[in-house]
Amino acid sequence: MILTVALADFPAAAKRYAAGQPAFLSPDKGRITCSCFGPESRILVTANATDEAKARAALTEAGIDVFMGSWSLDRALSGEKWICAVAYKAGDRKPGLWVDACPGPVSVAEVLTKLFDEFKAEGLLEEMGYEEFIQSAQPNVLILDPAEQGALPRD
Repeated sequence: MILTVALADFPAAAKRYAAGQPAFLSPDKGRITCSCFGPESRILVTANATDEAKARAALTEAGIDVFMGSWSLDRALSGEKWICAVAYKAGDRKPGLWVDACPGPVSVAEVLTKLFDEFKAEGLLEEMGYEEFIQSAQPNVLILDPAEQGALPRD
C-alpha cells in the first residue's frame, strides 16, 4: 500500500508506519519524491517536495536518515533510464554523437560495445575490429543515471 502525504506530515507518517527506516529522495520531473517503506506495515510513505536541500533538512531534523534512491518492484517497470552518450571522431570533419537509453546501470565498456555492435550491424564500419574502432573513434562516454538527469535544469 502507498500512503502519500504532505511533506510537513511525512516525518510523523514515516515514524508511524516505517519506524526507524531511512527515507529516500528521488528527483522526478522537476520535483523531489520522498519515500520511506515500513517492512512490518508493508506501507510505502511518500511525499513530494520542490527543493531537495529543504526536504533533506526537514527529514534529518526529524531524526530520519536520508539517502538518494527510489523504490521499484522492477527497474524496467519504473520507467527510469540511464542515458548514455558517446561523442566520437567521425570519418568526415564533423564529430559524431551517439545517444541511447538503457533500462539499468551500464559501464563505459558496455556502452562502447553496444555502439560498436550497432555500427557493425548497420554497415558503418568496414572490416574494422573493436580495438581499431576505439583507437580511431577516440570516444568520450557520458552516462547519466536517473538522479543525475533529475538534477539537470529544466526549461
